[in-house]
Amino acid sequence: MWQEAFRDTGVDPGFYLHRLRSLGEVLPWDHIQCGVSKEYLEKEWKRALEGKWTPDCRTKCLDCGVCDHKEVEPVLFREWISTPKEEGPTAAGKSDEIRRILIVFSKRGPAKYLSHLELVRAFVRAFKRAGLSLVYSKGYHPLPKLSFGTALPVGTESLHETLEVQWHDSLSDVTLKNRIGEQLPAGLEIRALEVLGREAGTRKNREIHYEISFDGVKAGEDRLERFLASDSFPVTKKGKKGDREINARAQVTSAYFKTRSTMHLALKTMEGPALKPVEIIQGIFHLSDEDLDGIDVLKTMEIQDSKESQA
Repeated sequence: MWQEAFRDTGVDPGFYLHRLRSLGEVLPWDHIQCGVSKEYLEKEWKRALEGKWTPDCRTKCLDCGVCDHKEVEPVLFREWISTPKEEGPTAAGKSDEIRRILIVFSKRGPAKYLSHLELVRAFVRAFKRAGLSLVYSKGYHPLPKLSFGTALPVGTESLHETLEVQWHDSLSDVTLKNRIGEQLPAGLEIRALEVLGREAGTRKNREIHYEISFDGVKAGEDRLERFLASDSFPVTKKGKKGDREINARAQVTSAYFKTRSTMHLALKTMEGPALKPVEIIQGIFHLSDEDLDGIDVLKTMEIQDSKESQA
């Protein structure tokens, strides 16, 4: 498209991208007053070509044009006093003991539109505003130790989401629940806190239950019966790397209509690529993309395997 626009207007992009410019040429950004004079930049360019070293301007003024030595001068830090390191528990309740906490929360209303990364940021910010001292990983890019049970699809509400977090604080669970809950955005609500022991293993979901609501969308029970009676039911999953077919029947453990417009759906946790509830519903009932606007998905429950011991 851009190449067609260049041809239609007679513009040669190579004139702007692939030619040497003289030092006296007027550049598109010359009207921006950045403080540093063009003469200084030209001098520094020549010094760079000659491999010459430029000293620190805090020891010798280089006349770059930024400082007028009346109102604007170089910022110098000649004295620096380090903050003493805290030792032992503080009055705020911080301790060296690391606590593993399992948080059960719901994600409803406007919060259902948060992506997984936005959800992570929302909790990290809420923890910091609540004054909690999070435990961070080691290395060059330390991150808070958070572990979510599942990554909920955008637009799906949930009554049961889990988050494991580690922190140093030793406040009571009731106080923590209230303090964190006050800092969370609308739609995120903490339902329970559970202290995990050091030897507690990682919990993995074995099965996830959903409630599907159809608002004006026709979903016949005959199609559901044919799906349940089949041994294999391929559904196309669209992705950035291309489309692929996945057997939806192998993922569904149970499905039935609770009312004419409400359906129960239980999905097995699969290794590798899996289908979202909406993708399975769309495949079973042959729905169009427009029909999906009339479907609401609510995650109601998680069934977990027995705890695995940590390595």
